[in-house]
Amino acid sequence: MAALGTGVVVWEWLGARWIPYEPQVSDCIEYMHIKYFANGNGPNYGGIVLPSAQFSLDSIDSSFSGVVIDLSTMQQISTIASKTS
Repeated sequence: MAALGTGVVVWEWLGARWIPYEPQVSDCIEYMHIKYFANGNGPNYGGIVLPSAQFSLDSIDSSFSGVVIDLSTMQQISTIASKTS
């Protein structure tokens, strides 16, 4: 039986260049992405309930205060500056 390889997913956001999220943030985004597209239910990650396609990153990393990920559009939205990237 062949062993399955493990991969690493790195999520990034576009500023002046593509910038990777910290590993724990990237892990959370990937988890939410998998759950959102796998079953569309309200997945739960570390106390964050995802009843829709959008979730806030500030519960995972306070440096992302006011940042929302919208999985339906694959966008990062700053609720402070009303800016989408």
